[in-house]
Amino acid sequence: MANIAQIANVLQSVVLTEGSRMLLTPTYHVFDLYKGHQSGTLIDSFIETKHIGDGENCIPNLNESVSMGCDGNITSTLCNLSATDDYDIELMVFDKVIKSARTTILQNKIDAFNTFDNPSVVNTEEFNDMLIKDEKLHFRIPACSVLSINLL
Repeated sequence: MANIAQIANVLQSVVLTEGSRMLLTPTYHVFDLYKGHQSGTLIDSFIETKHIGDGENCIPNLNESVSMGCDGNITSTLCNLSATDDYDIELMVFDKVIKSARTTILQNKIDAFNTFDNPSVVNTEEFNDMLIKDEKLHFRIPACSVLSINLL
């Protein structure tokens, strides 16, 4: 579960306002990509991954969350925490044949941000660089990205 203390005009807010202008922040887009898990049921899942950092600061470079909605569709959200490396992914679901996938990605450089003059520097877009083969979904997740996959 994720919570946000304040919505606007604070550090890590989802929106920024200035007079009559408003922009959506990268934080907004990450929350938006995870909304597919709302009211879903957590599905046991795992991901084989490397780690970034050393000692106590060592974290997995890939993170995933998977749930099943009331409609039976599965939502998988993957984060690539590496600022520089893309990774090949082979996604499979036991007891379900993947027929199609609708995907949305948020990606940019680690220091990218939206401004009132450039409000869409960091924005979501469709991600179609995927292949369904042998009942698995194959793709390469770009560095510094969050990818939401809705399996149909």
